[in-house]
Amino acid sequence: MTVQSSRRLAVLGAASSIGIRPYDGEIEAQHLDLSDAFATGTPVEMTAAAALDRLAHSGLAGFWIHVDADVLEPSVMPAVDSPEPGGPNIEELTALVRQLARHPRALGMQITIYDPALDPEQDCARRLVALLASSLGEGAPA
Repeated sequence: MTVQSSRRLAVLGAASSIGIRPYDGEIEAQHLDLSDAFATGTPVEMTAAAALDRLAHSGLAGFWIHVDADVLEPSVMPAVDSPEPGGPNIEELTALVRQLARHPRALGMQITIYDPALDPEQDCARRLVALLASSLGEGAPA
């Protein structure tokens, strides 16, 4: 994905795992750190509402949802190269992504960092497909 210099970038995730790099020059970047939200048991609905509130007030015309699979708790997503404990389980991430994806300003979504070589039984692949189906399925904008 190319980010134009005239656009803003909002990143939702743990500060320790995100590196904001310049794309085509200077970018006004906004980092929304949710690393404590899952660790403290903040309800997913509140977390998503806070993120959407920040996005709505940031002047963005729309947003893209990018999910690295290694954000998930390694016990449910071991098929990644850099698993880190303390992330959400699949249900929590699905609930968060569902709320983001159904927002009228959501432009699209991608999931990355899944490594099929580490998933011989394809259990992790099925979890990610279920996440997509639940997030983008019935009730999602057309």
